[in-house]
Amino acid sequence: MEPWARLCAAHPRFELSESTISVYYEHLCKYDCQQLIAAIDVCIAHSPYFPAIAEIIAAIKPRKKPATKLLGESHNEKVGDLIHELAEKFNVRKA
Repeated sequence: MEPWARLCAAHPRFELSESTISVYYEHLCKYDCQQLIAAIDVCIAHSPYFPAIAEIIAAIKPRKKPATKLLGESHNEKVGDLIHELAEKFNVRKA
């Protein structure tokens, strides 16, 4: 399960806007998917509330090697498509 879907499944009553999804993506996109999943699982286990960006980042364990791969244009397009797909799936209101 993708990190964002995991958060939404754990907090089904939390209302999301497209701008909220966009800001979370902006701050979390630089992290590896496995890092995010592990951090989100920590947040889910330790708080009944939807985590703030800072809480997720604080729960991410540092990598032994820093990432050197830059995200390409196609990655950003895929993420944009995913944001719109999630917004439609969860009936997110536009901000």
